[in-house]
Amino acid sequence: MKTFFDDIFYPSDEKLQNELIAFENTNGNSKIIIIPHASLENINKVCNIAFSRIKKSKRYVFIAPMHNGKYPDNKNSLFTLNSCIINNINVLPVSKLECDNSILEEEYTLELTTLFISRLDNKASVLPIFTALEFSDEIKKLRALIRELDDGETSFIISANFSEDCNNIKAIKMGKQLIADINEKKPLIEDEKKGLLNGCGIKILDSFRAYFSHFEIFGFQDSTQLVTNIEDIKGNIIHLAGAFND
Repeated sequence: MKTFFDDIFYPSDEKLQNELIAFENTNGNSKIIIIPHASLENINKVCNIAFSRIKKSKRYVFIAPMHNGKYPDNKNSLFTLNSCIINNINVLPVSKLECDNSILEEEYTLELTTLFISRLDNKASVLPIFTALEFSDEIKKLRALIRELDDGETSFIISANFSEDCNNIKAIKMGKQLIADINEKKPLIEDEKKGLLNGCGIKILDSFRAYFSHFEIFGFQDSTQLVTNIEDIKGNIIHLAGAFND
């Protein structure tokens, strides 16, 4: 299948890719990793950490929010793709979900993620889920789908951000709230409703926390800066990287 974002969000040149994608290919114990939703040159450091710790599997379920405004024009809020090959990785549809290949022209992070997966195991398959989650009943649908797909031979990759473009003080405050909620196992959606949290990944992360509670934060990144302390973030968008561990 045609790729849409090479040389925009990631380089098409293999040499340049190798300079950015350089992680230790070991079998980690993280069943679910969270990587930021941004271009490769801005997130390669945290992605390299995350993919070095992911549990190797026969298939990887990729979940990302949709930013193309399809909801609420469509009655569905969970979508997948038809079978295709992206960056030499087999992409397979998730059963029971509506296929919409036009999503690929809007959401670039699946293309980027397949580059990392090809270095883990180029024979592995990827099952993509794109979501426009809005309401609690839709979150229940995603939770049920996660439970169905978690067959012991599957790892999950979440691509999302956990703050919006706002002033630095507000972004850091939301970052602190996110860390506190994760550590205290509080429902993230409640604080999102209160305006204490914001970001495209809140509902996705909460869907996983129904089953997995041991969460590790690798770091935060804003542009080329990788930090582990939220106070050191200098920009307005906080990119979280982390994982749920068995």
